[in-house]
Amino acid sequence: MINQAIAANPRKDGHIFAYWTLPCGERFDAGVLMQGELVLRANWFDSEFLSGDGSSRRPYLISTANHMSLLTYLVNTVPGWSYGRHFALNNDISLNIVGWELWFILSGINRWTPIGTEDSPFQGVFNGRGFVISGMFIEGDFYAAGLFGVVDGGQVRNIGVVESVAVGDSMYTGGIAGVLRNGGAVVNSYFRGV
Repeated sequence: MINQAIAANPRKDGHIFAYWTLPCGERFDAGVLMQGELVLRANWFDSEFLSGDGSSRRPYLISTANHMSLLTYLVNTVPGWSYGRHFALNNDISLNIVGWELWFILSGINRWTPIGTEDSPFQGVFNGRGFVISGMFIEGDFYAAGLFGVVDGGQVRNIGVVESVAVGDSMYTGGIAGVLRNGGAVVNSYFRGV
């Protein structure tokens, strides 16, 4: 019975289902078999960015941590989705509001999944427009870790990533991007963290 409920992604108008979490805040892997009762929380992404059409003149505007998570979801699950698309930050964004010193001892901290994987890399243009992303906490085993995992022919520019931590068993780790390939570039950007 539990597996039937988990297998079907829930629906909510104006949102895309993201993942399940346990009451402690940890993500739940729907492929894990468990016995007994289980309380899960559905996590959602807004289904649309603030505005824009993804062109260089009208990039998708990103204003919230939820928009950043939606970008990650789309890039990482739909290969080629970001190709030729433009994105721009509309303001500073905090991915976690608690100080990074507490992230290792508190439950419920938002763990960041890098944008772009080895099989589904970021291939667009992300312009931070001088804004800052703070509170990025990467903990886990990724091929490439950073705000962006793999940037393939795309560009990340004009962004700062501060008060952030990347730990784990990633093969390649960078504050802004873990791997740049086929002309991928990080331009006029900086990272301050551990």
